[in-house]
Amino acid sequence: MNIYLSEIAPFCTTDAEKRLWLRLKKIQKFRIKRHSDSFLLESLLDSFHIEEKYEPIMYYYEEIIKLPLDEEFPLWDTFWDILSVFYNNPLCTEAQKEAIFARYKEVTQYTSSFEGAQDLFTNFFANILSLEAIKEREQVLKKAVKENDLLLEFSMRKSLILRATRVIIVNNGKDVALQEQMQNLIEEQTQALRSGKFEEYI
Repeated sequence: MNIYLSEIAPFCTTDAEKRLWLRLKKIQKFRIKRHSDSFLLESLLDSFHIEEKYEPIMYYYEEIIKLPLDEEFPLWDTFWDILSVFYNNPLCTEAQKEAIFARYKEVTQYTSSFEGAQDLFTNFFANILSLEAIKEREQVLKKAVKENDLLLEFSMRKSLILRATRVIIVNNGKDVALQEQMQNLIEEQTQALRSGKFEEYI
């Protein structure tokens, strides 16, 4: 997979972005399905979004949106997180957003070859719409704020944005109140991340 190192280099202006870029550069053969690789890319794209550097994020859209579905997809958080970063990008077109929703829909129509694993696919939408992942992260965020754990707070605020975006994607405009609730959550967390408090991580 092309990771556009020379193209994104000019956008890597913060210390955190430069560190992530250097770590990506050291990878001899980048594999999007290797968690350590995809996590680095996701972290850099998250930073670009917080810094409002929207252009380089979409360099990766075409390759990632076309990744073939397999048994690991319901558990492959990094893939869905990167799709969330695309979806939240102001440069993401309606056609691209529809393609992202289609990837989610594809999971629910997949037949698993592993006994007992089918529920992960069949209930993929229901699990996201239950908001359990949102509630869990909100609780951890409260704990992080109370204990002044800045890194954990940063991680939870970032994760809430990505998880709320998953809800918006799956909801697909059906429940207006839910859509607004998640959008407000995204805006709240984005503002917090852009406040300057987490500068060392962005």
